[in-house]
Amino acid sequence: MSIDDTEELSNHEREHDCQPLQTWSKRLSIPPASLLHHASQGHLTLFTIPQFCKASYFSIHEDLIREGQENSSPLGSGEAINQSIYVGPRDEIYGLILSAEDCSQLAKTGNADVASFDAVFRKHFGMVRRDDPTPGRLGNPLRPEGWRIVGYREGEGGEPADPSHSLLITEHLNWKNVYARDADIAAFFDRLNSWQFIEEFCVDGGITEDVPAFISTKLDRMIDVNRNLWRDHAKLDDNEKTKRRQYVEKLLRETFEEVQDKKKAGNPRTLAKLAASICDRTNASLTTDWKHYVTPRLLTLITTAKIFWSAPHVNLEDPLSHPDRSDVEAFLRKAGFQGKGEASAATTLIRPEGAANATGATKRPKHQLRLKDGSLWQFTE
Repeated sequence: MSIDDTEELSNHEREHDCQPLQTWSKRLSIPPASLLHHASQGHLTLFTIPQFCKASYFSIHEDLIREGQENSSPLGSGEAINQSIYVGPRDEIYGLILSAEDCSQLAKTGNADVASFDAVFRKHFGMVRRDDPTPGRLGNPLRPEGWRIVGYREGEGGEPADPSHSLLITEHLNWKNVYARDADIAAFFDRLNSWQFIEEFCVDGGITEDVPAFISTKLDRMIDVNRNLWRDHAKLDDNEKTKRRQYVEKLLRETFEEVQDKKKAGNPRTLAKLAASICDRTNASLTTDWKHYVTPRLLTLITTAKIFWSAPHVNLEDPLSHPDRSDVEAFLRKAGFQGKGEASAATTLIRPEGAANATGATKRPKHQLRLKDGSLWQFTE
């Protein structure tokens, strides 16, 4: 898998280059809510830019903060000032890094009020570095868990901010004021390109048989075919390979004819031809930790399915929550599906069957690789 934008992003050496989430969404053809969801799963770092100029930031334990109340003072002011650690003034803080919970809330509702943060990006001699919260002084019984970074306003007369009496700052977040650095987007695509993003699918180097619900029946069957019909590809002579390709294409076509919504889905014969080539290990080389029969294009389809269909905000019964087909196609073209009609056909292959007409159709159970006439593939030893 190779995304066109990653080479350009990887060349960025200035870590302070960033763009708003919505800009990245348009550029990458991935919905903002999906980017936020994957950030909540630890795949991407997102941040917001502090809104107040006259403020200072501290590392303080969450038990000493009154969350959700703007302009509030911390609980136990004497203890707060004793246990807090000064992080820096606003002009040194480049960004406030969002927690997994913040990203999840933004993905779900589109907005969130946040008063404490996982970490900060700090400007340092022309560079940007990440600073995590510093636990309080030695002997503090609250160490080491639960430390957050919070901001407090300076006084009207220029008095320095401190947690004992200054007003706590709450940032009002939405998709417009959330950002990602170029370097972090590049790291995200490094995960996609190395398939670390779908490592939960990897069992002993192969693809798990127990796939998540967002994997379509068509893609599930392709995984079965790849595992069961191409695992011994190195032993096959040319005649056996030809027979097996014909069998695979017919098997997939029959599966697609059975599960597709004929009014909205693509031509089963065309889809089966592409799907069979994607599963065919003899058509591809692979130099990863996955088993030798797994093909890169099959992993790319799994990756794309997870990007667009795995987030909790995607409801198969609600077409308005579905990813835009043009976005999925654009992403797949960047990922290498550039042949005539390939991106469109691949988009159909990964689309869950229940999403085609919002009926909530259930997944087919696992079954043997058997044709309608009852014939079952006989493996050659």
